[in-house]
Amino acid sequence: RGPARALPVLAIGYGLVLTVVALAGASLGSTPMALPVLCAVAGCLTPPLGPMSRTMWSAVVPRPDLLRRAYSLDAATDEVLFTLGPLVAGVAVALAGPCDGVLLTAALALAGTLGVAASPLARTTPPAPVRWSGEQPVAPLRTPGFAHLLVVMFGVGTALGGIELVAVGSGGQGGGSAGTLVATV
Repeated sequence: RGPARALPVLAIGYGLVLTVVALAGASLGSTPMALPVLCAVAGCLTPPLGPMSRTMWSAVVPRPDLLRRAYSLDAATDEVLFTLGPLVAGVAVALAGPCDGVLLTAALALAGTLGVAASPLARTTPPAPVRWSGEQPVAPLRTPGFAHLLVVMFGVGTALGGIELVAVGSGGQGGGSAGTLVATV
């Protein structure tokens, strides 16, 4: 259906689940599986803004040399956001409490995703990949080294996710320092 239709649905679902987690989190804590299930649902509904931005870059910048620069800028911006995001969340938690920190996250994700979805670029269809005559479609899992790369990236993702959990878990009772710890890492 395209990103202009899919992104708002994902953003609204993501925001709603985070709102439920924030507002009912304390009462759901007595049901051991409720919060992990809701967080898993939120993870499944997280709007894919990274891939979407790369698709938009490829529509805006047709020259390969400039496209590599655009991707580099995009990656650097992502890293800045991964540094500033936890700090903003940590400040929100320290000033207003964990519930408000999660609600702020939901509101920012909703506003940002709706902004991307409203862009004219979200309505454009990316060009079909160019295939030379006789070229067979590539099956990623059959590409040499791809399965190995998936295993390595799974390990890296697990380690990074674990670091964030440990930082949040050791962030103290108020949790305000957790954002600083995650941003520092």
